[in-house]
Amino acid sequence: MTVTINGNGTITPVSAVQPAGSILQVVQSIKTDTASTNSPAETAFVDTGLSVAITPTSSSNKILVSWNINIGSGADNATILKLQRGSTDILLGDASSTRIRSTQAQGGAYNTPLWKSDVVAGQFLDSPATTSATTYKFVWCSNGSTYSYINRTGRDHTNSNDEDARFTSSITAIEVAA
Repeated sequence: MTVTINGNGTITPVSAVQPAGSILQVVQSIKTDTASTNSPAETAFVDTGLSVAITPTSSSNKILVSWNINIGSGADNATILKLQRGSTDILLGDASSTRIRSTQAQGGAYNTPLWKSDVVAGQFLDSPATTSATTYKFVWCSNGSTYSYINRTGRDHTNSNDEDARFTSSITAIEVAA
């Protein structure tokens, strides 16, 4: 198979017909800046700033979405994340009483040091059934009394001898031939 690598990092096949399971294009977005929220789960989820857009070449193809998000938090909270296609929630846990439906969550620091961070990672094979540009993104909330952070720790000291660091997060969309 011959492919063209575009200036934006996507791969476009030259041949229109590929065997099922072939990777047709790969698009990745990397977040290097930080974000924070104390938006309570009971009120609203807010945008993380981590998103990727892909335009499927066929409506029967699937999109494999993978992510790696570095989360830090203050004490006494949990970070709750939802994967969305456009503005529609996808990949949610089952409804159960008043529990929050989400894709993933990260437990807060509680009695753990505030320089601790966790990686929230996963994959989902989606069937968007479209050839229009499709955006996959994460929204989040902080279910507790303190802030949640992306790409930094809860403490975030600037002293040279501290353990605090800055991180990166990414989301990747891969079109897979049906």
